[in-house]
This record gives sequence, C-alpha cells and structure tokens, in this order.
Amino acid sequence: MEKKTRNFIILYFIVVLPLVISAIYLLEISQAENISYSQFKSLVKQRLVTNLVVGEKQVRGEIKTESVKNLFPPEHLKEIAYDGKSNLRFMVFRVDDPALAGELEEAGIRFSGEATNPWASCDSFFGCPSRSLSRPVGLRF
Repeated sequence: MEKKTRNFIILYFIVVLPLVISAIYLLEISQAENISYSQFKSLVKQRLVTNLVVGEKQVRGEIKTESVKNLFPPEHLKEIAYDGKSNLRFMVFRVDDPALAGELEEAGIRFSGEATNPWASCDSFFGCPSRSLSRPVGLRF
C-alpha cells in the first residue's frame, strides 16, 4: 500500500469518523425536548410518558401525544414545530434516585436500561446542545 493512501486511511479513522459519529449523536440529542427531573417525575406519576430508556446519566423517552398540548405553551410547540400527531421526545439528566424503577413499575410504565458509551457522553468535548437549555420552558400542571 502506498504511504499516501495509508496516511489518508489513518487520518480518516482518527479524525473524520469520530466527527461524523459525534455529529449524528448531537443531532439526535438536539431533537429531544429537555425537561427537569421534577417535571419528569410529575409526568411519571400522571402516566404521561412512554418508551423510556434509563441510562447512567440521562433518561430518554416520549411524552404521550394527548397530553403534550396541555403541558407546553402553544408558542413553544410552534417554536419546536411540534405537529401534534406523534409523541414528543424528551431527555432529562438523571439524578441518583433509587426509587425510580419502583415508581415506573408502580405506574405501569415500561422501561429499559442502557449501557454507558464513554465516546458519546454529554460530558464530552462537544457538550449537549438542546433548544431548551438556553431558555427553560415550564410545563403546566
């Protein structure tokens, strides 16, 4: 193999591939509404969340369609281009809460765990962008 070709392949795997993977991850995170842990717990008690994935540092899931319009101001739903036809994806930073699994089971909410990926962490160099971090939006209860 030619030295130029080998150097290009090495450069690709060291620089370009991690950047592409990071960009895909960041786009996925930015499409989820960021809510507080207390808002999340309130939604759990009201059984308004579904498709939960509980990770070491965050919890992701969806807020049920029928309740989204009652929880967020209309201006905010317009700003995030919510269509009203599907569940609204959310993300919340997890706190140490040993009772969470029991509360989810008691509410009848199905959930799954997620293995930690050290290469795709919100503590990474790129941070965690979210449209809600810059301007918090309160849920109406």
